Amino acid sequence: MRQGSLREANLELITRHVFAHGEGDAPISRARLAEEARLTRSTSSRLVDALIEGRILEALPPVNTAGRGRPAVPLIPARNSYVGLGLEIGVGLLAARLVDLSGRVLAESLDEAAPAGAEPGKVLRHLGVMVREILDDLAPGLILAGATLSVPGLVDRRDGRLLVAPNLGWTDLDPYPFLAPVIGPQVDFHIGNSANLAARAVAQTRPGCPGPWPSFVYLHGEIGVGAAIRLDGREFLGAHGWAGEIGHMTVDPAGPECRCGSHGCLEQYVGRLSLLQAAGLPPRASIHTLSSRLESGEPVAVQAVDAAGHALGSVLSSVVNLLDLPTLMLGGDLAVIGEHLRGPIAEEMKHRLLSDPLAAPEVVLAPVGTALAATGAAYEALDRVILEPARWLHSEGEPEEPGECDDADRDDTEGDTGGDGAGDREGINRDDDRGDGRPDGDGDGDRDGGAGEAGAGGPEGGVRAPTGRGPHPAGSVWR
Repeated sequence: MRQGSLREANLELITRHVFAHGEGDAPISRARLAEEARLTRSTSSRLVDALIEGRILEALPPVNTAGRGRPAVPLIPARNSYVGLGLEIGVGLLAARLVDLSGRVLAESLDEAAPAGAEPGKVLRHLGVMVREILDDLAPGLILAGATLSVPGLVDRRDGRLLVAPNLGWTDLDPYPFLAPVIGPQVDFHIGNSANLAARAVAQTRPGCPGPWPSFVYLHGEIGVGAAIRLDGREFLGAHGWAGEIGHMTVDPAGPECRCGSHGCLEQYVGRLSLLQAAGLPPRASIHTLSSRLESGEPVAVQAVDAAGHALGSVLSSVVNLLDLPTLMLGGDLAVIGEHLRGPIAEEMKHRLLSDPLAAPEVVLAPVGTALAATGAAYEALDRVILEPARWLHSEGEPEEPGECDDADRDDTEGDTGGDGAGDREGINRDDDRGDGRPDGDGDGDRDGGAGEAGAGGPEGGVRAPTGRGPHPAGSVWR
């Protein structure tokens, strides 16, 4: 491996270790980082210094430890430096959200519009106005790492196109030309399915930091019903990137006609409009109105949600029998009424799951909030920085030599020790679990693109887009 590629790999290794320390854990120190990454202290120190200078990592004030040597220097993701732009188009919602590397939401704009059936260009231009407003109001010095758009439908992630979104009434759409004038032509732009991106926000406590559920199926209920599958911390997308269309799995072949052209789809039992109709509520009623009627024990509402729970349990039993997932997560509308769905789901699974007496899956309710997919989209946009930090540094610097952490290096630096032996002897562990949704093979191996002068460019004030960067990561759309 050439020195440039080795340095890039080690920079990524260090960045991922720092970002992976959760909110409940103490931040990792320089000394422990070198041990976990299995790098010499001198190599680790030089790389950390470069990442701090490049505003990807941040060093906290030193803290005293019980061990010998100097106080430990905790490392955390940098705040107020790089930002990811998450965009969401839903049925009845437009959202734009800016998140920094620490996971803080710096700005957002929400509009409970009703784009279903509306002309796509009009909706996208309005979303562009929302984006411009939040970018113009931000403090100077922020760098836009990328933008990801969430849509409720099938997408071509590599070409950045929406293929079909039945509940919006849109087909074969390239959204980028409508957004490029706002986000800039040199900013990485991705498009993703709303359920997958909402699951990303649940799977990570902040960008790059795995949450408590490495394997689960996430069901997102709104007008339609979508799902996302997470296996061992990775997003499972299928051969074409279309895995998770659970709303069009069949509950009853003789059931009501679905807008997809089939009959008896799960969406016809669990989608918002179907639920409201079954509960005797008008189509414009909110899911919270249905929740209130459930709390008061109104018979029609209880019966409607009980039937929906049994339909969910039937379909989810097939998913669990196939994939052996330990956790089922309900999000969106389903989380709002989730306590009333647990019983019928569990009852249905008792009759359909072979493994139910041995290990019944846990039903978890996702956080109830607005535009969860926009948060996941912003997290994905920040992957450009976390997984390819070398692209964002000013220069390659001196080549780094691989090597083990030795006792001499340990005694000359901080006082804290320890480590779990993660990583290999050369300081490269390319195939371990990233916990960020990227499957193995997605950007692994040597990178032949050099780092550009990314961080310093751009006009004064507002959010700056990086310039002169290296090649785009696999699967992104580079414009």
